Amino acid sequence: MDCAGNSMASIENISDKEYYGSYGEKLSVSLLKRFYDDPTTFGSYLENRSDFEEPKTHLILGQAVHCLTLEGREAFDESFQVTKCLNPKTSKSYGRQTKAWAKHCKDNDLNIWRTINEEEFSSTQAMALACQNDPVIGDLIKSCNRVEYALRGKLSGVDFQGKMDAWDGGSVVFDLKTTADISDAESSGFKFKYGWQSIAYKRLLSEATGCDLSAIRFAFGFVEKATPHRTKLIESEFFETRGQVELFDNVLYAVNKCRQLGDYSIGGLFM
Repeated sequence: MDCAGNSMASIENISDKEYYGSYGEKLSVSLLKRFYDDPTTFGSYLENRSDFEEPKTHLILGQAVHCLTLEGREAFDESFQVTKCLNPKTSKSYGRQTKAWAKHCKDNDLNIWRTINEEEFSSTQAMALACQNDPVIGDLIKSCNRVEYALRGKLSGVDFQGKMDAWDGGSVVFDLKTTADISDAESSGFKFKYGWQSIAYKRLLSEATGCDLSAIRFAFGFVEKATPHRTKLIESEFFETRGQVELFDNVLYAVNKCRQLGDYSIGGLFM
């Protein structure tokens, strides 16, 4: 499909530093959910967010799975390092939050955000292979060979941004999710409001490319974290219920009103 772009929104291949440098100035789905959960502390979070930026295992492993699955081993080796840091008493790797792990990374000049142990790598590799070998998900990964492209634009007057896991350069977006149990994929999608993500990204992509909203396909691929690493594909329409769309638009409206008034704490009045 040929899609002609316009100036209302943009698709940018930018660095993480540039993308996250505008975090807060530009809203994202994760920030929108945080605002919805507790408007009273949202302003404080934006001002002090560096206090929360600690290396969390689930974030690091999620990034590793995404990189290896969507970009391949060469890209993974350029971004991540696999290391051995064993506790001599247990012969198991030290926990990521321990002083021993932090010291090991520091002594060996390893980026703590980009380092995983051998056991974690084995699991990451198994998840990547499970996705790539799934006949439907594997084909989507091959067709969506543009990774981590940023969408930026305005949604209901709010400056917004989001990063597409994978994109085909036209009207197809693929998003990879890990889950503890594949049978919980649908319920977790509603719990974590995946519909908000696809709603926002579809609107921005439509603005940026000129594609009709109805022509855009947003597919979620789920992979189990534990063996046997079962996979499942769910089209975004499953999560985009009327209630979710209305709630998304209401929260966007509330954020915009709070920004105009200079006070996020009163967001509950507008939702």
